[in-house]
Amino acid sequence: MSGDTFYLMRRDIPVMCFDAPNYRVSGIKEIFEPDILPVGAGRDGLHFADWLSFRMIPASRIAFLRNLPGTGVLDSSELVFLNHGLSLLNQYWIKHEDEDLLWSEINLFENDFSEEVGLALVNRLKLTADDIKLRYGVSPEGLSPGDQPKRWSIDKDGNRILIKTDRSGELAVNELLASMLAQKIGLPHTDYKLGKDNDQMASFGKCFTSSNTEIVHALDLFNEYGFPDTSYKTEDYYNYTAKLISDMGVQGVQEYLDKMLCIDYVMCQKDRHYNNFGLLHNIDTDTWSMAPLYDSGDACYANVAAKFIDLNADVIGKPFGPSGLVDLNDQMRNVKTGIYISDDIIESILPEYKNLLNEIGMSEDKQKLLIESLHLRTVRMMECIGINY
Repeated sequence: MSGDTFYLMRRDIPVMCFDAPNYRVSGIKEIFEPDILPVGAGRDGLHFADWLSFRMIPASRIAFLRNLPGTGVLDSSELVFLNHGLSLLNQYWIKHEDEDLLWSEINLFENDFSEEVGLALVNRLKLTADDIKLRYGVSPEGLSPGDQPKRWSIDKDGNRILIKTDRSGELAVNELLASMLAQKIGLPHTDYKLGKDNDQMASFGKCFTSSNTEIVHALDLFNEYGFPDTSYKTEDYYNYTAKLISDMGVQGVQEYLDKMLCIDYVMCQKDRHYNNFGLLHNIDTDTWSMAPLYDSGDACYANVAAKFIDLNADVIGKPFGPSGLVDLNDQMRNVKTGIYISDDIIESILPEYKNLLNEIGMSEDKQKLLIESLHLRTVRMMECIGINY
């Protein structure tokens, strides 16, 4: 390919034309379909570079490739363009002005993709940057945000599976714990499985987007419609976010958020930032709904030794506070639609939870602390909301 001009496509519709010398978006040349620009890119497309950047694999997960033998250098932005901006997040992709490609030929929801790139990025396969550029086909890995090692795979039934690894297995177990609690209280959620990817513990989660459904994160809404005022209190952040989502036509927003906050509180979830919850948008019907609960791994004192766990310490988490940080006790006081987790629910999931903790080889001391924490924080949750338990 020659030249630096590219098209942002949604399926086979050219949305806009832009310049990207050296694979860096430098300017918008023309917008063809302003009504279907990505949410978060701005109505004039001026935030498109940021929208794309937020979705890229972080440098921390790609840096080691630069130390492998080979003449090429590969960074996050180049990996995105080499893979035509394809992902399993949405139906947008990038086409060079000289290319003659169709969505049906290249999209990752309906066509096989290279798993070798993902294996290289979790250090399972030794590839050079030139290997990735020249030998392998398209992959969703370039637009796979987050610091935790992960890769996409296709199972025997054709499902797209996100495999997230961690040496201790605690992050993976937390994903399953959140799913168990969500199941009990009727909150849409991702069904995770615990297993091993090579020799490391991992969670296996089925992709919840499709060829006609995209995920739009809460952060995208802020980038599109404006951020909360920095003078806001916790309650104001919560109400602002709930209204913004409701204005997209989503039903039951407050109940969803309240259930999410209850799970996060009981699990000491610290990382529910604005990219860790969001909406599903059906682009055919232009209808919106809440995305299933996902990314709940950074909870339950993950990878903290038992001797350093203080069950009486306040937990600072996210998202509804200045700079996205908030005391979880304060955040729980926003919950108005119901008390969704009881000690009976905790008791009902303990047998399966204990089996998972044993499966990853967690010490008895830490297991006892985590179970005690679930009971203790269930009581505190009700106290925060103003219910006598």
